[in-house]
Amino acid sequence: MKEIFHKKDDNIEILIRGEIGSRVEAHIAMPVTQTKRKISKYSKFYYINCLEVSDSNQVRYNEQISFIMDSLTVSEVKNIYNFIVESLKKPEIKTLKDCIKLVMSTFGRVLGLTYEKIVGLAGELLLVDTLFKKGIDISAFFHERDNMLYDFYFEKSSSYLEVKSTTNLNETHSIKLDQLSKNSKKTSFITVKFNEDSNGEKLIEIIDRILENKNFDYEFLNKLGDLRTTVEPDLIAQEHCFDTKNIDFKLYVPEVIQKNISILSLLSENKNWNHIEKITLDLNLSGIISNEIEDIKEMI
Repeated sequence: MKEIFHKKDDNIEILIRGEIGSRVEAHIAMPVTQTKRKISKYSKFYYINCLEVSDSNQVRYNEQISFIMDSLTVSEVKNIYNFIVESLKKPEIKTLKDCIKLVMSTFGRVLGLTYEKIVGLAGELLLVDTLFKKGIDISAFFHERDNMLYDFYFEKSSSYLEVKSTTNLNETHSIKLDQLSKNSKKTSFITVKFNEDSNGEKLIEIIDRILENKNFDYEFLNKLGDLRTTVEPDLIAQEHCFDTKNIDFKLYVPEVIQKNISILSLLSENKNWNHIEKITLDLNLSGIISNEIEDIKEMI
């Protein structure tokens, strides 16, 4: 394969090879004392702690990070490499393994789950679980892909539901402008507020608990199984536990938020929307009238 980029700093080196726009391999490696080989899979890379390398009739061993390049760019991998080089200058950081947690904390949006994503997923799943216990099953309407504009689409009523989750004490939520402006007459919002609790449930535990219930929609359970493979090795997801017994849910029916925040009513008009995109607003929803989440059954 064609070499795209190769650099070595002291004992650590990076090699990227392949064809841009086609298959690309990217590896970061450094020498390690021989130990039993083990491969650890994360959401967007593999860590190999003892890889045998033959070099001029000499056998040596590396620890190596090999990236899954389907959703990474060469530039992102280079930035991660430079970050690792700087991290290894710290006396407490001695190996690539030591760097992984730092890398995932810093490059969460690239390599794994950010804290915001973890809270968001937890809130969506807690909503599905809570409504099911109330006799309302919305699992079949869960979004098919992460990049969809809304979390749920109810085909029968041609309506949408977006879930906003937070562990903050206030009623402020980050909402994309296009979520408020497109389909505003058909879009409801549910806010989910819960606290961190060291004795609570991790995201992986919430997922496993829901997977045990085979009465949920089959496709939903399949999606949840796929999500589990991403969440289980994620270091950030492993750190946070949530109180899932004391949750505050609020349902905001279509246009109630826009009518209470005057500028949003103006932006909801199609003629204004045409020139605005990719804006996220932090909105304090305190004082805006909300409904009970059971009212969502009218949309199904």
